[in-house]
Amino acid sequence: MKNIILILVIVFLTNNFYSQKGFVEGYILRGNDTIQGKVRDNSFWLNKTKRIWFIRTDGKKQKLSCKAIKGYGKLGVVSYRSIYIGLLAATPRFALMLESGDLNLYSYTTTHHTNGGYGGGFGYGGGFGRNSMMSTTSESISYYIQQKSNINKIERVPFIGFKSFMTKYVEDDAEVKTMVQNKDLRYGALLLIVKKYNQNKSKQ
Repeated sequence: MKNIILILVIVFLTNNFYSQKGFVEGYILRGNDTIQGKVRDNSFWLNKTKRIWFIRTDGKKQKLSCKAIKGYGKLGVVSYRSIYIGLLAATPRFALMLESGDLNLYSYTTTHHTNGGYGGGFGYGGGFGRNSMMSTTSESISYYIQQKSNINKIERVPFIGFKSFMTKYVEDDAEVKTMVQNKDLRYGALLLIVKKYNQNKSKQ
């Protein structure tokens, strides 16, 4: 009997260990509440742009979609917010928050998978050859910006036409506006532009 109890305890502890593997301290944003707990968003079976796992402080484990919560954070270092990617998006996605303030800046990574196919043909000497199946994976990053004064509007930051687009967001900051219009700061310096703008705003 003691051996059976010992085995059950070991099984329970082992399952509990693996069920919490990959979780780190974090929080979720639900309504106006910030709920502390543990977060996992890098499971092989999860698409981190759509859903995460969350363990509350009472031990309850939940799988949460980007529709169910406003966002989440991990280790007090990184934060994700649920935003609509594109004008015709039917559902939101979790995007990484790069900067917050009077201007919020997000990045969203899209993964592209291309599957190869089998191809064959008769080669020289009458032999039949077949190309092996090949697949490739690539990623592209898009940036989205949002004004604190107009949180319902989120726009993708374009590479072409960046100067005129960004000028309207920094119109009330003469220093940053000049650097953008003179092309001292371009698309590649987007994060710097937003950080500098927010810094200047915080001093007013």
